[in-house]
Amino acid sequence: MYRALCAVVLLMTTIAAGQTPTVVSPAIVAKGKLLKQTNTIPTTTLYTPKQTGLFRLSIYGVLLTGNGYGGTWFVNVGWTDDFGPEAVNSLIGGTVFYYGQFDQLNLLPAGSPLGGPVLTFEAIVGQPITYSVTSNVNMGGSSYSIYYVLERLE
Repeated sequence: MYRALCAVVLLMTTIAAGQTPTVVSPAIVAKGKLLKQTNTIPTTTLYTPKQTGLFRLSIYGVLLTGNGYGGTWFVNVGWTDDFGPEAVNSLIGGTVFYYGQFDQLNLLPAGSPLGGPVLTFEAIVGQPITYSVTSNVNMGGSSYSIYYVLERLE
């Protein structure tokens, strides 16, 4: 409570002095959409950091059509931090028995009314941040779209 009060007092003092506070947003370093995809996507570089820092990746996937046989599309993300190579496999997955939004972390029924997952991580200079889309069975006849934004936080 005390911190919040101090922040309000500081903000009011700044405004009263005729200065407007500067709001700094994270820099978007990569964004895109992959519409109406019908195949897997091999490991692809989203961005290669020019300096080590903290990044935030937001992803949303939607299953457009199924093939009637079951199976799941998975979005996988990789990067390198101070410890070494890291990966999140199956960050989001969508089964072809349901249409609509991909599951978050493959835990919820597809079509659940939730946004996509957000991943925050450190990535080191010169090592790519990557993604891929894989499946657990032949997904012929199904399609999906993916939207993503990668931000540099610091």
